[in-house]
Amino acid sequence: MAEKTLGLKIVVGLQALSGLLVVLLGLGITVGGGSLLGMGTGYGDLFGGMMAGLGGLLGVLGIILIFFGLLGLALAYFLWKLSKFAYFLTLIFSVLNVLSLLSGNLGGVFGLLFIYFLWFDQPTKALFK
Repeated sequence: MAEKTLGLKIVVGLQALSGLLVVLLGLGITVGGGSLLGMGTGYGDLFGGMMAGLGGLLGVLGIILIFFGLLGLALAYFLWKLSKFAYFLTLIFSVLNVLSLLSGNLGGVFGLLFIYFLWFDQPTKALFK
């Protein structure tokens, strides 16, 4: 097996950390949405319905975040195993992440870092040939 480069270690570490944080955020939002869903029953029709609707929406958002967090963890694992499909998916998601800089999302800087190490850093790029 090829020796892992510093660039790969940085990308995999950041990918795993961000995936774990997104899973935890999704769990928190899902639990919070579920508590709003349960609280909505005691507040009358209009306000209770709005709380229940918001709770359901937060629950769905939390599940979507959990999915993307697990996807990030899976990509980190498969990058560590030097899988080409994980390499290309990470590059695609990194480009999309960089495009999010246009909307003011400073997290897109991580996309720039991933693109640098996976595309321009020759020792790391050579691992996926």
